[in-house]
Amino acid sequence: MITGNPYYVSYKIPEEWGNKKFKEICDFQRGISYSSSDLDEKSGNYLISLLCFKIGGGFKKSGIKFYKGKEIKNAILNENDIVIAITEVTLKAEIIGYPLLVPALNDKKIFYTMDTCKIQPKIKISNKYLYYFLSSVISHKSMHAFSSATTVMHLSLNSVKNVQVPIPSYPEQQKIAEILTKVDDVIQEYEKSIELTKKFKRGLMQNLLTKGISHTKFKDSEIGKIPEEWKLYSMKEFGKWVGGGTPSKQRKDFWDNSGILWISPKDMKSLEIQNSKEKITKLGLDNSSAQGIKLNSILMVVRSGILTRNFPVAITKKTVTVNQDLKGIIVNDQFNPKYILHLLLFYNNLIRLSCMKRGTTVHSMDVKLLMKFKLAVPSINEQNTIEEILSNIDSKIVNLNNKKNTLKKLKSDLIQKL
Repeated sequence: MITGNPYYVSYKIPEEWGNKKFKEICDFQRGISYSSSDLDEKSGNYLISLLCFKIGGGFKKSGIKFYKGKEIKNAILNENDIVIAITEVTLKAEIIGYPLLVPALNDKKIFYTMDTCKIQPKIKISNKYLYYFLSSVISHKSMHAFSSATTVMHLSLNSVKNVQVPIPSYPEQQKIAEILTKVDDVIQEYEKSIELTKKFKRGLMQNLLTKGISHTKFKDSEIGKIPEEWKLYSMKEFGKWVGGGTPSKQRKDFWDNSGILWISPKDMKSLEIQNSKEKITKLGLDNSSAQGIKLNSILMVVRSGILTRNFPVAITKKTVTVNQDLKGIIVNDQFNPKYILHLLLFYNNLIRLSCMKRGTTVHSMDVKLLMKFKLAVPSINEQNTIEEILSNIDSKIVNLNNKKNTLKKLKSDLIQKL
């Protein structure tokens, strides 16, 4: 069991195991500096950067860059080498300290950047065992204790070097790594299945939300060709638009952890809203511009820095209120709320680019333009049929995610015990 302050991690380990500091068993080697002229879009050696790190650990092949710069011998990586992220230009520092295990990458040389650090064993020890050990002690939370600076977060390598590493016999290291690798392999299979299912859904949405089901006749409209039976609606016509507000933070009686959900942009991280970080009382609701928004309404972020990348939308699974950075649509009976949600997801980028106002610090949506934005919608019966098809796929994705998360929890427990 791992306990204590992350600077000085202590363990209860079998008597026959060794126990040494990282700096006694490993060298720490920073990567290379490079300029944009050293990179190429399609050819060159591989360069592992921060983009290759997954939050929570793991490797993203899509993050690899192509490098044509100077070849530095001691900055070359081999399969199963360990690299950790040591710099992140954000206060969240979500990948700092997380390790990745270098996979087999064809016959190209593999280099790594100054934002990362290679951990090279000086003794006979399994790299995979070290990788899983690092995964157990270096987490997002502990990295705040290891990190420094205010705008650019850095991993304190000296702190990591002083972490005690429990060292079983080499055969036992290999066995531990083998067990955890098998769990990782299954997790990766679930991740592949999830991505394939999402890709299949995107293809279905392209057909179902633009061509519908079994239509043979199409007509021209101001947004392009649509099925003859479909109608254009402005987003204002989808239902009653509701704004939000913030009760006074000075009044404790306006806020209660068991009160009414109060949704802000930071809560808009899933398509279904069932909880919020903060909640307000009935008294807080009555003494602010916030309004009650019922179950199966659509929420949209209309003011946030995230609008530079995405236009967050979600559906409520409970009665909620929102702050002034969101708008809600209490959907009319002639529309299926989940269908409208999928429609907004499908046209997300187009809506965002058409209706966004750029500010100096925070961007916002022009609500008047948003209300005027037109979309093609079929009859309620066809909406229901299309939504049933898409919801079945969503259920499959949720099921796969649940299984993946169960395995990740199992892996976390196994790492601690093994």
